Amino acid sequence: MRPTRVEIDLCAIRRNLEAIRARTATRIMMAIKADAYGHGAGVVGRFVQERNLADMLGVSCIEEGIALREAGVSLPILIFGLITDSREDCDEVFSHRLMPTLADASLVGPLVEAARRWNRPLSVHLKTDTGMGRLGLAPGETVKLAVQVASTPELSIGGVYTHFPVSDVREHPFTAGQMGKFDAFVKDLRDAGVSPGLVHCANSGAVLNHRASYHDMVRPGILCYGLYPSEDHDGTLKVTPAMTLKTAVMFTKRVRRGTCLSYGLTYQAPRDTYIATIPIGYADGFPRSLSNKARVTIDGKTYPVVGRVCMDQSLVDLGEDLYPNGQEVVVFGKEGVTAAEIASWGDTIPYEITCDMSRRVTRIYAGEQAD
Repeated sequence: MRPTRVEIDLCAIRRNLEAIRARTATRIMMAIKADAYGHGAGVVGRFVQERNLADMLGVSCIEEGIALREAGVSLPILIFGLITDSREDCDEVFSHRLMPTLADASLVGPLVEAARRWNRPLSVHLKTDTGMGRLGLAPGETVKLAVQVASTPELSIGGVYTHFPVSDVREHPFTAGQMGKFDAFVKDLRDAGVSPGLVHCANSGAVLNHRASYHDMVRPGILCYGLYPSEDHDGTLKVTPAMTLKTAVMFTKRVRRGTCLSYGLTYQAPRDTYIATIPIGYADGFPRSLSNKARVTIDGKTYPVVGRVCMDQSLVDLGEDLYPNGQEVVVFGKEGVTAAEIASWGDTIPYEITCDMSRRVTRIYAGEQAD
């Protein structure tokens, strides 16, 4: 079998969520979208549920919510993205007991009709735009939407929220401004006689840097999996990476000085050297942008990835070291090279590195009664 795999430490996820709970002393909605940031939503969701590590889960779309239900997850699930106004989408929300986000009034009518078909009310969360610019109306318009929803018997407001684009920067004035707008919005709701339900806005960056944003519930994502959204934090919340990406040496040969390697001949050996071939490439989620930039760890020592990263394979310059076929190679993880370093070399962010792990890369789970 192909040796390229990711090892997921469920105990690390547990410790990370416990650390977040201890810091915030509030409810947790764990962002589990994008297949739990590449960690496997079904397994992670069941693990978190069985150990009462989160109070709610957040997904991007209906399909992700359905997959969690089919995996046996019964925790409340909020859909961050918007559903369509089709009968099919509205019925799926009821069928799988999912909570949609309302960004304007366009879904009110279709959801009311679905509630009547299913003969039960539906809890929704309202999103207001305080500066992210993606979804939601301005706070004043969202208050009007909330009044409309609150007066509709078929719907109830389960919560209200917003999102921060630069909360991973400490003391950024834009985030402070957003927090002020959101607090004023919640006050206006209450002044209008509307119960906001659960008030939440703290993503991972806000959990780290903006304690006044915790409200009724925090909404961490990347932090749950042991990675930081940026390095701009005070270091008081310690988390452990849950994902380690590994492969193995599959072939080694001696090449002479001046030998050009891989597509485009972008690397020329500066000396006689050993070159190892490892079975991992951009089809696995090891980006082509890492060509001639990344390093991997073998037996505690790091070596450069040389030449273009191919679809299925990459080359490593071993110098005068020689390893047998089957020797373990750590691409990133808790020790040696980190996901943040891989992201930096690839001019991206750790989110993209973990989320882009291909389905052909086997997930192996370790920890408390791993599935």
